[in-house]
Order: sequence, then C-alpha cells, then structure tokens
Amino acid sequence: MGGREGSQQPRSGGFNILEEEKNLEDKVEDNTSELAKLTSKIANLCQLLQEEKKDHHEYRVQTMKIIENMQSDISTLKTTLAEQQETIKNQQTRIDQLEDKADNLEQRDRLPCLRMYNVVVDKEEEKQFGHSVATCKAAFRAIKPILENETVKMGLDIPVDQWYKIFRNGHKLYASKEVKNPPILVRVKNRDLKSLILSNKFRLMSETETELPTTQGGVQRRSNTKKKELDNKDRKSVFITQDLTKKRYTLLKSYIDSGLFKKVWLLDGTILKFIKKNDTQETIFTTKISNKTANELIKDHK
Repeated sequence: MGGREGSQQPRSGGFNILEEEKNLEDKVEDNTSELAKLTSKIANLCQLLQEEKKDHHEYRVQTMKIIENMQSDISTLKTTLAEQQETIKNQQTRIDQLEDKADNLEQRDRLPCLRMYNVVVDKEEEKQFGHSVATCKAAFRAIKPILENETVKMGLDIPVDQWYKIFRNGHKLYASKEVKNPPILVRVKNRDLKSLILSNKFRLMSETETELPTTQGGVQRRSNTKKKELDNKDRKSVFITQDLTKKRYTLLKSYIDSGLFKKVWLLDGTILKFIKKNDTQETIFTTKISNKTANELIKDHK
C-alpha cells in the first residue's frame, strides 16, 4: 500500500504542473487576445489621428485661403474707398467753387442795393403810388441831408422831389413784429451815388448810435466801440448798410466777433479792409474777400 502511494505522488505533481502550464497558456492567450484588441484600438486611434491631422490640415488650408481672399477683398475695398474719397474731395472742391461762383453772382446782383433802417414808408403814398415808389420816396427823404450837401460838390442836379434820379426801385424787408419800421431795400441807379451815400451815412446817425445793426445785411465797421450796441428796433436815426449775401455777412461778422481787429469793413462786398487790434499806426490792410478765418487773415498780413 505504501509503495503505491509513493508511486502516485509524482503523477499528482505532474498534473499540477500541466494544469499550471495550461492556465498560463490560457492567460497568455487571453493577454494575446487583449493585446490584439488593444493593438486594433491603437491602430484605429492612429487612423483617426491621421484623419484628424488630414482634416485639420485641410481646414487650415481652407482657412488660409479664406483669410487670403478676405485680405484681397480688404485691399480692394481700401483702394475703392481711397478712390471714392478722392472723388468726394474733388466733388466737394467743385461744389465749393460753384458756391463761390453763385455767391459772387448774387453779390454782383446786390451791388447796386442798399439796406436802410428806421425809414418810415408813408402808407398813403403806398396806396397812391404803389409799394416800390413809396419805398423809394421814403428812402429819398431819408438821405436828403446827404444830397443837399454833397450833390453840389459832385456837380449833380437832383431836385428834392426827383427820387427816381437816385433809385430804380425798392421794397420792405421781413422783420419781426417788434420792429415798428421794417428795414427797406433800395436799388441805386449808379455806383457813384451809392458810394456817396455810404461814405456819408454816419451823418444820418445820432451821436449815441455808432453801432451797426446785428441783422443780416448790417455790417459793423467799428468793432471796438465802447458805446452800447443798439438793435434795429431801438435805433431812432436812419442807418444804411451794403446789401451783402448771407455768406459774406456771416464771414464779416465772424471777423468782427473775433476781437482781432480795430476796424474791419467791406467795399462793394468784395474788397476787405481791416486794421489790426492794438495797431497804434492804424495800418489799413486790403485784400480780396475769401473764406479765410480771422486768425488766417492776421497770419497772412504780418
């Protein structure tokens, strides 16, 4: 019995070894299978990565093409914008030239005209002779002091009742209801008569009224006066100004309001004359009216 038991022990040990080997083989097989699966997954991941890289490259290429196209479009737009800006600049220059030309033509048409303030137009004469004649007769009466003193010097024979030798026509201008006597506009027959009236217009003003009207058409000749400025509605004596375009009146008023001039005025609405502030010698500078600012005028006439 003991011999049999001893002979069976090796068989049991060999069986265990075989079983272990089999287990190991199963494990190897399982690991091999897992490794194959992992290898397959890695291969798939690598393929996906390659595809992603390829897609990314294509996307990048497409993106770069889009960017290049956009840059090209931007460059084209910049060129077009520059051309349009140049066109606008040229058109604006042309518009400015046309506006200046139109303003010159308008001022030429206004050249024979005078604006008169505080002139009383007789209502009975308006009914009898019409608005234009009544306005001219009123203007004629207003400048009578000038005519009586100066026409003899000029060798002119103008009886006090012949208003038509001075004025062609006239009419009232718009004014607020507060103004008792609206300003009038009269067309003078010739330049000498107009110059005569303008050069002597201050004779028609009282001593306290040295300021000019602030309404369109009124021009302040002395910008540094210390006396109180009077509106048209407060003015009692007759006041006369040139008939300026709105553009020229606004420009001249800007010179007056700048405070850079002792005196500034216009001749015939085209020639600008001025004396600089604090100029003790009172040098008169003369230039053609332009769109220059007050500072530019001072800088150009040192």
